[in-house]
Amino acid sequence: MFKTAQDAAERAYGGVLTAEKEAFADLGGGYTAMNTRSSYAAERELQEFCSRLVGRLVMEASRKFAPGSGRLDIDKDAELKRFGLDVNEVLQAGKLPDLDGFWQHLGKTYSGDAGREVAFSQAAKAIIDGFWLKPDSEIKRTSSAVVLEMRVSSEVSFSSSGKRRIHYGSGQRRHGHGET
Repeated sequence: MFKTAQDAAERAYGGVLTAEKEAFADLGGGYTAMNTRSSYAAERELQEFCSRLVGRLVMEASRKFAPGSGRLDIDKDAELKRFGLDVNEVLQAGKLPDLDGFWQHLGKTYSGDAGREVAFSQAAKAIIDGFWLKPDSEIKRTSSAVVLEMRVSSEVSFSSSGKRRIHYGSGQRRHGHGET
């Protein structure tokens, strides 16, 4: 559809340019008010459109297949590779990318329980990384939460006036510190 619109626009611009040249034939053809897009500009416009559309499909899949109020991160480049689609390569070959097929791929990969499992794994990894938990930590669980215990202390920072140095750690955590 986008390519059809581009082709129609090119024909329309060409018609306006022809009409202008005929109307001002006695002035010579060195200057025209109407500019037509080069084939490079049209190709670049199509490439950008397809790239943005792929990004939009991934965003929609992330939203649609995420569990409830959860979040699902989908790596666009990884999914394009898994599907075997190189948009630039397809366009350079004079073809249009199979974006319907790419959407179906995203649906097969992330709909139903598959998307939920990926989202929950991503959430667990974010918690582990965010709290610097050791991989072998035993974590207390309740029916609706996990319990993370942590000791935090502070002391005056002599290197930064007016700031305090924070120390934190627990048996579940790799120790760390920072300034606030």
